[in-house]
Amino acid sequence: MMDPKYEMMPEQDPAVFSPGRFGVPPAAEPEEQQPLRPVYRPAGTRDLVFAGILAVLCILAADFYFWGGLGLAATVVTALIFLTGASYLLKHRRKLTGYSVFCGLAYVIGAGAFLISDGGFLHFLLIHVLLALATVAMMEVMDLRADRDSSFRNVGDFFRTLFGLTFGNIGAAFYGIFHREDETGETKSRKMGAPLLGFACAIPVLLIVIPLLMSSDEAFDNMLGRISGDTVGELVLSTLLGLFAFLLIFSRLFALPKTEKREKAPSTFRGMASVTLCVALGMISFVYVLYLVSQLAYFFDAFSGLLPKGFSVAEYARRGFFEMCIVCAINLALIFLAALLSRKEEGKTPLAIRLFSLFFCVFSLVLISTALSKMFLYIGSFGMTHKRILTSVFMLFLAVMFLAVGLRLFVPRVPYMKIGLITASLLLIATCYANVDSMIAEYNVTAYQNHKLDSIDMDTLAELDGDSAVPWLLELLEDADYLDGISVRIEAKEQLRSIFEDHFVTEQEWIDHRYKKIYTYKALDWRAYNITAARAHQLLWENRTAFLDLSYMEIS
Repeated sequence: MMDPKYEMMPEQDPAVFSPGRFGVPPAAEPEEQQPLRPVYRPAGTRDLVFAGILAVLCILAADFYFWGGLGLAATVVTALIFLTGASYLLKHRRKLTGYSVFCGLAYVIGAGAFLISDGGFLHFLLIHVLLALATVAMMEVMDLRADRDSSFRNVGDFFRTLFGLTFGNIGAAFYGIFHREDETGETKSRKMGAPLLGFACAIPVLLIVIPLLMSSDEAFDNMLGRISGDTVGELVLSTLLGLFAFLLIFSRLFALPKTEKREKAPSTFRGMASVTLCVALGMISFVYVLYLVSQLAYFFDAFSGLLPKGFSVAEYARRGFFEMCIVCAINLALIFLAALLSRKEEGKTPLAIRLFSLFFCVFSLVLISTALSKMFLYIGSFGMTHKRILTSVFMLFLAVMFLAVGLRLFVPRVPYMKIGLITASLLLIATCYANVDSMIAEYNVTAYQNHKLDSIDMDTLAELDGDSAVPWLLELLEDADYLDGISVRIEAKEQLRSIFEDHFVTEQEWIDHRYKKIYTYKALDWRAYNITAARAHQLLWENRTAFLDLSYMEIS
């Protein structure tokens, strides 16, 4: 037997071992960190209660979003889904920051925008911003950001939380729902197969029994006859869509308490030589300087509200806008790439590269300010439209982003990614609350009546959410002007009649060689209630005689 004092040589002792000591070769490089895998655990009582409440809310949300209209019901259920998820995570939270509180408050306030109007495309954008706010709030509360510097690297953490923790944990969510932990700590399957089998067996029997009962009893037939095929289809589709949404939301929230922050992997990339980057950025900057010199006259004209020779207002305002957006996007990409690829000096990007990046920010701000001045000139000459308003809002967002990035170049603590999300959410929520459709209709009609606009574009009013335009279309019923050979008054009547038919039930009867329309008053669906729709509903009914041809219409 070997003497114990010889069992461990000094070079074998981990406490005294170091690479190269006693001629021993250095230790191997550590293995690459394995990706996080879903944690399979049985769901507890609290998890199941949360799952049940969330499933009901998701089914209601599917119905309210797709069939109930984006109104009061959508506001309530959207806020409740977030608050329910927040209360579930409250027990497991790892930190609570002002940024996470802002995201939560912005989400709830943003959900209230559905109460203002049916914004169409704006509401489509709002839903995506609410999704981003909820995801970032989860990241902050559960401390899932690998990079704490609020830089573009946080985008990876965002998509990991949004997609990786959602689709990657669907199997774990199913496992948790269908498994339980007994008193001894052993995991067992929940006995849910028998009830589900009984439910499945009852369906074919009911399909035979229900028609027989309906044919045998008139009262039962009348009761079930009120349930139309559309209602059944709506219920089935709402359930399927809602359960799909529930599965995605629950999978992410169920996994978050056991999800650890992704460790930031050390980078072996040393960076490119500063000279290489400076030459590339310098060439691009030289072209930008030439552009600025060539456009000085146009800049002064834009800021003074004057038109260059040979340009109409429309041509001047539209000229170069989309190119400006592309150039700004390229400039942002160049700034980020320069910071990512540059060889750091004492942990900082070289001063020369930061100065070039600052010039790109200033150049982009000049382009944005010029485009905004052109847009204001365009609106003053031709009125407001959706594109002109949303374009102006987007340019304001770009301006804030370039200001934040420019400051970050010399003040490392400026959280430009946080500023970007805060700015985007505030601008979009404010735009929704401003009721852009109503604002466009009011401005165009008022400016036309005050002779600030030479004409009014009735097609623009027709493209708006009809409810928002109703009060201002009523203003045009007494207008005697003709635009392009078309009476403004007649066009306003046609638009009001179309909106009226959308609000009230219409039937038709064939009388005197033509159809007679029958309108029946109905209350506004509470699910689709919003301030603009309720106002339009009342105004349309009260003023129906001003735009309806009652000789071939009947009001009941």
